[in-house]
Amino acid sequence: MDSSGNPTLYTAILNIACSLQAWERGLMDVLLQGGAGANALDGNGASALHLAATHGVHAGVIISGLLRHGADPRTRCRDGRCVLHYLAKFTGPPDVAKQLRNLGLDPNARDEHGQTPLLHATVAGLVKMVRLLCESGVGVNMPIFDDDKTAFFCAVRLKTVDAVQVLLHYGADLHHRGYSGRTVLHYHEAAYKAMGNGSADAARINKLLIACGANVNAKRGYCRQGHGMSVLDAGGITRAQGEFALFLMANGALRFRYNEESMLSLVSCALE
Repeated sequence: MDSSGNPTLYTAILNIACSLQAWERGLMDVLLQGGAGANALDGNGASALHLAATHGVHAGVIISGLLRHGADPRTRCRDGRCVLHYLAKFTGPPDVAKQLRNLGLDPNARDEHGQTPLLHATVAGLVKMVRLLCESGVGVNMPIFDDDKTAFFCAVRLKTVDAVQVLLHYGADLHHRGYSGRTVLHYHEAAYKAMGNGSADAARINKLLIACGANVNAKRGYCRQGHGMSVLDAGGITRAQGEFALFLMANGALRFRYNEESMLSLVSCALE
């Protein structure tokens, strides 16, 4: 028997029945009418509702059916995720998320790592889901437990321009600092460092952040390593960062620590 009182094999069959093909053939109805618990958890601690949410665009019909059979949308899996986390991570349809929200499901629900559905939707690049969660009154600036970053930091780091725009519209805090004391511009600088060269999306995000009031001279704080560094100080300016550095300087960045290599990178970019 599993933790929900259902035979383990029965629970496994219930989980298999969450596929669209099995649902259309009525397998789930047979199992649920035969006494299978709609809220039973499988060996990984996930319910049928959680598994249904992993089926992307096909999740809606399965989730609606499970809810009719008494599935509890508030059920959490072993790592603390609710069905909204799964929908946000696995490209679930926003209309299903809206249905769950109307049932009273908390859009700010955290899993055991402090991660919210908004974070998962942002990382997955699901802009419609990001917008829906924001419209639901989600805490746009709610930090993640382990490092105090927000979903906005992730959107900027991943260069998801549309998500950045939505989060800014709903009040993303440009001055919030992560655990290491870095602002969103510090993380954007790191994204440039990881790139082989600039990109149109990165350039658009530059303009968005500055236009909305990001502090180009913000100093990194709260940590011994890198304490007091501005965005341009955060690392020697590489060829890939030259465009970013010139943009910040044109928008009021006062000074930076440099070496011969970083100065050559700046001159090279300026001459192009």
